[in-house]
Amino acid sequence: MVRVIKVILLNGPSSAGKSTLSGELQRRLAGMGVEAEIISIDDYMITDPKETIYEDDIYEIMPAMCEGMKNVLGKGRSVIVDHAITSERIFEAFMDAAKGYEVLTVKVTCDLEILLRREQERGDRCPGSAEASLQYLWPKEGYDLCVDSGKCSAAENAEIIMDAIETCQKEPSKAWNAKHSMIPTERRDVTKVTPVAETCQKEPSPVAETCQKEPSPVARLEKMGEFFDARLEGYEEHQLTTIDDAGEFYPFTAGCLPQDAGACILDLGCGTGLELGYYFEVVPTAKVTGVDLAAGMLDALKKKFPEKALNLIVGSYFDVPFEEGAFDAAVSVESLHHFTKEEKISLYEKVRKALKAEGYFILTDYFATSEEEERFHRGELLRLRKEQGLREDEFYHYDTPLTVEHETEALLAAGFAQVQVLKNWGHTYTLKAAR
Repeated sequence: MVRVIKVILLNGPSSAGKSTLSGELQRRLAGMGVEAEIISIDDYMITDPKETIYEDDIYEIMPAMCEGMKNVLGKGRSVIVDHAITSERIFEAFMDAAKGYEVLTVKVTCDLEILLRREQERGDRCPGSAEASLQYLWPKEGYDLCVDSGKCSAAENAEIIMDAIETCQKEPSKAWNAKHSMIPTERRDVTKVTPVAETCQKEPSPVAETCQKEPSPVARLEKMGEFFDARLEGYEEHQLTTIDDAGEFYPFTAGCLPQDAGACILDLGCGTGLELGYYFEVVPTAKVTGVDLAAGMLDALKKKFPEKALNLIVGSYFDVPFEEGAFDAAVSVESLHHFTKEEKISLYEKVRKALKAEGYFILTDYFATSEEEERFHRGELLRLRKEQGLREDEFYHYDTPLTVEHETEALLAAGFAQVQVLKNWGHTYTLKAAR
């Protein structure tokens, strides 16, 4: 498992893009086997667009927020803190809670004009919150690094942060530590990004200077099946506790499947069957064919449901043949975000043929927020494959999600008659494709 800074503070004004960046960073860490939970100010404070939030309000929630952070750290996980700190006493409360752990402090900012536009678009904040939190943000300087969400995408800013973490992995003696109440100048030198004064205060600061650095090496990519088998212990807890809203979208997905007794289901990338646990509660006689590259995961699934009608196949769902017209529905949860649109079209054609006339496909997965982000992830995978000399005919674990629009296009290109969004939780969506 990758050694990682235990506490990552993303501090910035309201509407600076910290929540999106937190999710992107969490997914990147998870893709490298690091469990990180997000502690957000939004989870501890009730916001009303008609009410102004004052410094006293934020300070009052700090004990609960710090306790939440300590609970995560006590489980041995890393924590990403999404905050808008506006005073020294709030910052000191955070640092006291992180005492004894390595900390990376990141200032997340952008131009006031962008903040004001985002604040107006989201409509869930009191007008003026963005400007006020930018004005009173504390500390003003001295962060380990600074990222600008107006000049770089969340994916690019996450890469900057990952680069800083990787630099610290190579030079452990330069690791950050929360025993410091502020960040000494020499600690800023361990990162490979431009110092705060240069990245955030130059006029202008082009994207090429803030985002397009030489990429740094990362941990060697693992074959897909081996990656998941190596993380079998604690896998379900990890999925349900570190992925936002997993406790909602797994049962929701199960509820979208046919409710008829003896329904035949095809599960792509079934893993240990998290969605099947909810489904079997409703349709205990369902017949499920599950396909997964991780043999250990399938063994765990079989032991979990020894009395159920399970046909489990170790292999790639791209290669395994499916009987045509055999299934009432197909389903896939958090599995298909590793492949290109072109690869998916051929798979979806096969899935469509495997469905009965009234059958449908339920897909729950997380998606890229923009074409730029989609291209970035794909480019990174190709770069890593080339650098590490990996074979093109094998699947390696690295997330390359499509946008919802491109996923829909792939399903329609495969011949599905209609695709609709049933529900979404942030960047995670449930799609239904009718045969």
